[in-house]
Amino acid sequence: VYDIICNLGFQLRENCDINSIVTQNGEVCWKTITDCVSYTESVIS
Repeated sequence: VYDIICNLGFQLRENCDINSIVTQNGEVCWKTITDCVSYTESVIS
């Protein structure tokens, strides 16, 4: 999840509670993540 958000150019649109992203069973809630992020073109230098 970190790589998707930080390394692929996604930006958080709003703060997301970690408990809404990962369930108590350790499963990732992709719907919550896609609702909280947007894609921006990253500039690699």
